[in-house]
Amino acid sequence: PGRSLARFWLPEAPPAPEAILSEVTMRFARDPLPSDGPAGRGPMASILRDERLYIRGPLDREELYDLAADPDEERDLSRSGAAAADLDRL
Repeated sequence: PGRSLARFWLPEAPPAPEAILSEVTMRFARDPLPSDGPAGRGPMASILRDERLYIRGPLDREELYDLAADPDEERDLSRSGAAAADLDRL
């Protein structure tokens, strides 16, 4: 339910004017496998706003990425002192 996010799928799409929230919870009839990825270890949520991607993963692990400078999400900024304001805001 809600508004479609399809308008943001194309590379030339404008930045989202509002925050985008995503959540995933996987239920298994068996123990999670490594191929299940991080969501196999517990619920995950993310917020995308102003080209900052905040992820709260299993066991409340936090990650923060600057998608303008790091579109492949290779540099987690969550532990840098400069990220404190973004972490609080998101």
